[in-house]
Amino acid sequence: GVVESCYSGWYLTRLAMCWDSFMPGADGLLANWTVENVFKQQHFHSNFVKPILRTNPKSRVFVIISDALRYEVAEELTRCINATTRFKAKLDSQLGVLPSYTALGMAALLPHGHYGYKGGSDQLVVDGMPCGSFDQRNAVLANHEGMALRAGEIMAMSKDQGREAIRQSRLVYIYHDQIDSCGDHASSEGKTFHAARTAIEELTALVKFIVNSLNGSHIFVTADHGFLYQDQPPTVLEKSELEVKPKGSLKSKKRYIVGQDMGQTDKAWVGSTANTAETNPALEFWIPKGINRFHFSGGARFVHGGAMPQEVIVPVVQVRELEGKAAIKEAQPHDHYILIK
Repeated sequence: GVVESCYSGWYLTRLAMCWDSFMPGADGLLANWTVENVFKQQHFHSNFVKPILRTNPKSRVFVIISDALRYEVAEELTRCINATTRFKAKLDSQLGVLPSYTALGMAALLPHGHYGYKGGSDQLVVDGMPCGSFDQRNAVLANHEGMALRAGEIMAMSKDQGREAIRQSRLVYIYHDQIDSCGDHASSEGKTFHAARTAIEELTALVKFIVNSLNGSHIFVTADHGFLYQDQPPTVLEKSELEVKPKGSLKSKKRYIVGQDMGQTDKAWVGSTANTAETNPALEFWIPKGINRFHFSGGARFVHGGAMPQEVIVPVVQVRELEGKAAIKEAQPHDHYILIK
């Protein structure tokens, strides 16, 4: 209770006040969504993946995308991999797209020449192809010598089955969903801590399988967005009152609204995905200031979509196998926990 009170009642509030001071104005983050010396999420493939594929025509890259894998959880994942395996994991970060929600983040991570919203809708397309579903992302990846797999699907395979499944692909995107599937529902959002722990265990096992059974030597673990979480339900002070849903809205959630010609409001940050995600065509968005929510229906303790650092600092864990004298024997797992709220 004391930790929760300090975290939600003091730390998050003070952090939000400081971070929000960088948002408005012609030189603010809403107009120029850039952090010096930090890669942007929509450049993930060109910055991290393409150089490997281009350097060696026989190389294969595995990209694990874990839905809502917040940076702090990825930090513990990195320590877990380094402490319990003969692999070396390195943690980096990138600036996530805004609004920080699944469809936009997933589209940004795919290889693309251009991407954006299909005219008059909130549907995202990559190089003219829809990308909202698993099968659609698989089709997009097929144009880049790639394929998509589900984490549970690949972990159920034998070594031979796994090797056969990826045999003709140089780029393998693996989709993992433990944290978001738990936190995104009112009935289970209180188990977010347990979901984070399970995600670390599952991702460590998945990395081991890729290296040991699939001969993977280039592995990245990243996410579509992070999240905010608090044990106690938010109070009325954390609600951004909107008299009516803005005209032109296409999608309305607790931490963001996207649409066209929605106008201005002083009760939210207003921006364009052209600036914050480099989409073309773009949509306008409203996001609550600070840690506020637009409404409290359903679960409201686990949220994402806004601009808080916990939502937009997206981890990139790069894993490689140690060789020669640098290789270490696998150790027994250690139970170590950090605050990931």
